[in-house]
Amino acid sequence: SILKVIVLILTLALKSSFAQDTRKLSAHDDNINSIAFSNDARNFVSGGSDGKVIVWNAESGSKVNTFNMGGIVTCVAYSPDNKLIGVSILEGSAVLIDAETGALVHKFEFGPKFTSISFSNDNNYIAATHFKSTALVKNNQSGQSVDYKKFQFYTNLYSAKDYRLVKTFTIYEEDVLMGVFMFGGDAFKTYRASMFNCAFTVDSKYLATAKPDGHIAIYSFDRNDFIRDFTGHDKKVNCVTFSPDKNYLASGSNDDNLKIWNISTGKNIKTLKGHSSAVNSLAFSPDSKYIVSASDDGTAKIWNISDGKKIKTFKDHKDEVYSVGFSPDGKYIVSGGDDGKIVINNVQSLLPELKLFTAKFEATTGISSKLLEEKEAELKNVQSEYFKPKDEFETTDEYNRRLEEGRLKNQEIENKYDQKLEEKISSKEQEVNILSNEKQMNDENKIAGSVRDTILRITKIGKYNADANTFEVTIKGKKGIIIVPRKDAPT
Repeated sequence: SILKVIVLILTLALKSSFAQDTRKLSAHDDNINSIAFSNDARNFVSGGSDGKVIVWNAESGSKVNTFNMGGIVTCVAYSPDNKLIGVSILEGSAVLIDAETGALVHKFEFGPKFTSISFSNDNNYIAATHFKSTALVKNNQSGQSVDYKKFQFYTNLYSAKDYRLVKTFTIYEEDVLMGVFMFGGDAFKTYRASMFNCAFTVDSKYLATAKPDGHIAIYSFDRNDFIRDFTGHDKKVNCVTFSPDKNYLASGSNDDNLKIWNISTGKNIKTLKGHSSAVNSLAFSPDSKYIVSASDDGTAKIWNISDGKKIKTFKDHKDEVYSVGFSPDGKYIVSGGDDGKIVINNVQSLLPELKLFTAKFEATTGISSKLLEEKEAELKNVQSEYFKPKDEFETTDEYNRRLEEGRLKNQEIENKYDQKLEEKISSKEQEVNILSNEKQMNDENKIAGSVRDTILRITKIGKYNADANTFEVTIKGKKGIIIVPRKDAPT
């Protein structure tokens, strides 16, 4: 009805007016090295040098759970079904834990120092990057013995079905003079020189791995081999990520730049410059139109992919920013770094085009996920109250009546949430229609404005050429011609 639509418009306006744009949360006792969102956008997880993995509610910013991993957590990632959290630990392990309880599901033993972990969307593979360093003695040109450290960088590919090691790829090897590699007090900062990650494409056809030599290795699952290196960075590549629309690969480097690559051709289509120090982490918006970057310069920046322009610089952290995430519903950018703080930025007002994407996401995914969690909680209560074992002081008739009451309660709950889902989806579809109409009107206004600007910028019109059916025009000091049929030419 019209009244419902008016109420919905007012609700949207109030949400926009009262939404808190920036929230800072006390999180870890040390560096926050990694942030990842669940695929339903309900939660995100952070991993830190304090050995903790913390699960957060994205909307409220409240802690859901804290799990102690016993070592420096370098990376966290959700499995496609959100049931598992993958955790890479610097001290020589990568593990899978239950996303709700934190219980250990599996531990991958192979690999001295793990730096990242990633799941393929088809749920076939889990990839983890790691490196090792060994003492090495080499003779210089004078024949003197010189101490080196040999660094070797690997990507392990595991089966997501039985967790067996499928392959180990040698990504890069390098001999570093001992005098160059200085050990500090902070283990994570010491080894940050060797941090690198890997990422799957959305369709699980390719795996990209960042390399210390400034290259990006691309592995094809169809060809069962590496097909090319993307080259262009001047220094070590720290992070790679793919866009949700499967068109782009983004990379961040110690050369202070982030690059956008065409996945099909391997060509660098844009280099985004603006950071004054290393780029540590990247995340695409769910519509693939924007990308956010985190840097050692203490900032996070959001960029427009189409024109490469910087939209905003976030200066919410005191020190280096190590990780950043973009929520799958398009609402939030979350960052973490050296100060141990989590910062949640609501970007709905900054990027109004994402409101339509958010509404569509909630209509198809978000609402179902929220209601399912509520329903399961109610069903769990019924299970514990009505379906417990028969008591010794309970007659068989009483026990059977209790079971029947429980079945009826379950059916009531199922019916209630079916109705809730139908009502909420209907309401959300109205919101989608309103936002779609607003977008269409804005697009039409932009086109109309563009046409007006073009007409107004013609500063001089020359004589009409009847043979060629053209006018000579001058726009911004440059001459050109426009075709006008003789019957339409003003006389």
